Amino acid sequence: MISQYRARTGLVVLSLLVTFFALAACETSTGPQATAGDTLRIGIVPHQNRDMMRKNFAALMTYIEASTGRKTDLIIPDDYRQLLNLFIEKKIDLALFGGVTFVLAHSKANAIPVVSRDVDIAFHSVVITNSHSDVASLSDLRGKSFSFGSELSTSGHLMPRYFFQQAGIDPESFFSAVTYSGAHDKTVLKVHNGEIFAGAVNQDILKDMITDGRIPARDIKVIWESPPFADYVWAMQEQIFEKYGAMVRDAFMDLSKDKAQDKLILESLNANYFVPGSLEDFQHLSDIMKQRKMID
Repeated sequence: MISQYRARTGLVVLSLLVTFFALAACETSTGPQATAGDTLRIGIVPHQNRDMMRKNFAALMTYIEASTGRKTDLIIPDDYRQLLNLFIEKKIDLALFGGVTFVLAHSKANAIPVVSRDVDIAFHSVVITNSHSDVASLSDLRGKSFSFGSELSTSGHLMPRYFFQQAGIDPESFFSAVTYSGAHDKTVLKVHNGEIFAGAVNQDILKDMITDGRIPARDIKVIWESPPFADYVWAMQEQIFEKYGAMVRDAFMDLSKDKAQDKLILESLNANYFVPGSLEDFQHLSDIMKQRKMID
């Protein structure tokens, strides 16, 4: 009886040891494993209506969960500054930043660039006005009201302002009034509704608003397009990047328009494909921000 008990005990111990080493081998070969409650907190720059953004990013969140084995929590803050602060306070693990907020996040919290869309390396701002106006160029806007987006927006403020100044236009003295709408879609709607005469906006959001019918194409005209500059980038907390950076980067870069489901995700993000993120892409923007005393 005792010998039979010892035999059964030995088999149990052996089984536990086999299970332990199998799990250890799995952890080593496949990288970090998701655990209960292990959630990737993802923040995105609030450049337009929240409901629209949740709709546009829903498929991507599902894809990231499937690719990483981690649940996702999508966080859309009230404004650009709040997104930056949440990242600095380590309440967000992965963030979609505009160029300005990324440079600030890298300067203050060592945000690590992961990926950008192909279009983000040579992005453009546009200046729009009502199609019924008789203006045809920036010079025709002298004495008219003008709106930027958020003060921390790359395509909605900093880069248009920079290019205006390069052309000898000081917004505060050139326009009759300068305001900040807070978001690109708000700028578009203010121009469309006649609340302001012209405004600087993200080219993608203008295109989306026309495509989905929020504004008729016939009501808005583009009178200026900026030279190219680097803008949006997905960035991670340094310690999160060490564990999951390669996995998340590869997931983005594996998206292909050759696959039906991936194509839908890419189209919802206005991307053709993703490329590795790089600090070098934002050097020019960083230099401009240093000139404006936004960073040291």
